[in-house]
Amino acid sequence: MRASEIFARARDADLPSMWQGTLHKGNGRYTSNWTPCCGEGSRRDRGSIGKVGGIWRWRCFVCNSGGTAVDYVAMCEGMSPDDAARKIVSGSVNFSQIVKPIEKNERPVKATGEAMAAVINMLKKHPLTEDVVAYLEGRGLTRRTIVEAKKRGILACLPSIPEEAVLWLEVNVGREAMSEAGMWSKRWPSAAYRPLILINGSGLTLELRQLTESIGSSPKAIQYGIQDAPFVWKPRGEVNRIVVVEGGIDLLSMVDMGDVDDALIIGIFGTGTWRAAWGKKISEKYPSARWEIATDANDAGHKCAESVSVQLDGLGKKWSRRIPFCGEDWNDALKSISA
Repeated sequence: MRASEIFARARDADLPSMWQGTLHKGNGRYTSNWTPCCGEGSRRDRGSIGKVGGIWRWRCFVCNSGGTAVDYVAMCEGMSPDDAARKIVSGSVNFSQIVKPIEKNERPVKATGEAMAAVINMLKKHPLTEDVVAYLEGRGLTRRTIVEAKKRGILACLPSIPEEAVLWLEVNVGREAMSEAGMWSKRWPSAAYRPLILINGSGLTLELRQLTESIGSSPKAIQYGIQDAPFVWKPRGEVNRIVVVEGGIDLLSMVDMGDVDDALIIGIFGTGTWRAAWGKKISEKYPSARWEIATDANDAGHKCAESVSVQLDGLGKKWSRRIPFCGEDWNDALKSISA
């Protein structure tokens, strides 16, 4: 059978019968509180499955991933779309899921701050792995900064082999705790494929990152928890500057480039995630510090900088716009000087 025929047959597969989460039947489509990319959550409409042009397609409303049955199996099994299509056509996918409406007295477990904190505290106990260190060194970071980030609780990691990661999570964290935190799917948790973990300042949010290119339509990074605080790197001495960057990798890149002895570095989760409450709280804590808005040198970064600057103007704070001297972000800049 030709590859095009295999793909055509695989795309026609009955996706609802493969779905590993509970499905809620609606008007010609289904919703689910589980998706293969972001796991389980408290909302029954976390994901959606419906026919488009006669073909079943799914969509995750948390990270906007989605696709056909081929993309679904590729993500669940951690394989290429080609292999996923062959597996579907060969009939070796488990079609045991029974589609049923959720009972009225059933309620998905809602992730709590306590559950998230407990999971993150356990994840911090796993030692650094050479795979994670090698990946970060490949991004230009020095081992000294990597080790310091681990010591500060900003960085954690898991085994890079999914089966080993799942085993460690089951033994040391437990399925029940991870389910309560919304991080355990019906099959394997997203953490099994994303061994690099970045943790925010309150210890209630984590970002899981892959060490390789994205698997199928699966996102490279996924966030869980309560975004009540950004990523934070505190200086050893007095805070004279507050530097705002995008994400944990850029934060660590800024640290590695030096000139941070008097700077509190703030890493936000993305250009649309800045919270006015953060600016107000930080300004009140460090009233004399000047601000440097160092978001990415692209349209999204500039728009984010404008949003932050408007708030700082309202608070009467001094600020300046700081642009990466090479590339779009501070990791690009770091790699340009460490190559």
